[in-house]
Amino acid sequence: MLQNKQKCKVPGCSNDARTRMMCPKHYRRFLLYGDPEIQVKATKGTKSICKVDGCSSSVQSHELCSKHYRRFQKYGTTDASALKKGASGSLQNLQCKHEGCTRPPESAKHMLCSKHYQRFKIHGTTSNKVLVNLRSLSIKERLMRGIIKDKETSCWEWQKGLF
Repeated sequence: MLQNKQKCKVPGCSNDARTRMMCPKHYRRFLLYGDPEIQVKATKGTKSICKVDGCSSSVQSHELCSKHYRRFQKYGTTDASALKKGASGSLQNLQCKHEGCTRPPESAKHMLCSKHYQRFKIHGTTSNKVLVNLRSLSIKERLMRGIIKDKETSCWEWQKGLF
């Protein structure tokens, strides 16, 4: 059976799409940074020192060593004194950015609790609408959930898997 391969939806990319209409490179950027078009600056062959005062470790990412980078991703700060339980600046004083959720965020990077972060990773949104029980929908409604109408060509593009 001949399959019609679709191209990545990111403008200027001619790679074959695999997941969520993106090639593996752009899908990975979407998962890591929330934006498939972000340009990641690679610094090969240069050794830099962590920008945190008093740290002499080599840089892993974003001008931070691995310890400070992980701390910044999780808590939104590299300052260890702010991480004490209940201190201002720790995640325990913050709330998930999903409307109505009072749980603390899992990391400062996305500011989402684990439940809403997992939903965002799977569905691309934190909305409760993705939790609609598919069995309660008609067959037409279920099929229409897998279709996106292209505004330029007016074609209906199937977004779900093939048999």
